[in-house]
Amino acid sequence: MLDPFGRVLLFSSADPAGKTWWFTPGGGVRRGETLAAAAVRELSEEIGYVCAEADLGPVVATCAGVWAVPGDDGRRYFAADSFFLLRVPHSSVDTDGQEELERSVITGHRWWTPDELRTTDDEVFPFGLAGLVSSLAAGDIPARPARLRWHLHPDPFHLFLDAAQAFRTYQARKWSPAKKSCSCRTGVAREVRRRMGRVQAGLWGSTAEGAVG
Repeated sequence: MLDPFGRVLLFSSADPAGKTWWFTPGGGVRRGETLAAAAVRELSEEIGYVCAEADLGPVVATCAGVWAVPGDDGRRYFAADSFFLLRVPHSSVDTDGQEELERSVITGHRWWTPDELRTTDDEVFPFGLAGLVSSLAAGDIPARPARLRWHLHPDPFHLFLDAAQAFRTYQARKWSPAKKSCSCRTGVAREVRRRMGRVQAGLWGSTAEGAVG
């Protein structure tokens, strides 16, 4: 989400040690809901911005990783995020519609310039956001979604996720409109995602409960 000054909106949270980190707005994709529909709903709930699905720009980036909600018995969630570009005419934010879980995690919000993202000592997720925001603000829309990193120094599991995401992207390019199907290996990848649990989709900025970041 970019305002008229080319700034991106981020929410803040804090880890158990009190360190602040920032992330794009978003939330869960409900059963039967499209990513675009979830993105529009989450915009309304989290920041009070109302728009139609047709107002959303393209998916400009993707990212995948595992996250945990503080105080949630150590439960971890898998997130596969898709980030839409949305330009808004103002920077007003209304958080009155946020759900209880969101209020328990979110500690604040702020509009960031690309330079501020590059120089902050706080952690910003996903990594690589500053460069993407700079390009988008200049009107440079990627031909295909950029793949951003969930961790600056990924562990083996997240390296596997990056590889799986690259494989799914490769398979998607082999999709045949005539056959209206993908290879069986892509189907296996979808089953792995289903079994790993809650899928998330990032909104620009956003995540998806099933989810939209």
